[in-house]
Amino acid sequence: MTNTAACKACTHWLPDTSDPRMVRLGFAQCARHLMPGRTFNADSRCDQFSVMPADQLAARREVAVQRVRQLKHKEVR
Repeated sequence: MTNTAACKACTHWLPDTSDPRMVRLGFAQCARHLMPGRTFNADSRCDQFSVMPADQLAARREVAVQRVRQLKHKEVR
């Protein structure tokens, strides 16, 4: 593999549209490898890495955190 950057900083990693139960565990789908039920760890690495700008990365992280909080709120009920 030529690039060793982690999925959590890649534009292809999709925590904002993946199942929040998996996002809570640090897993999300990848736009380059979309298959039902297939997720990748935030620290996974691949040679198709595409760096996400810092401002978009922060926004994506906030959306994922909100979705996980909503999930936790539903589980408490």
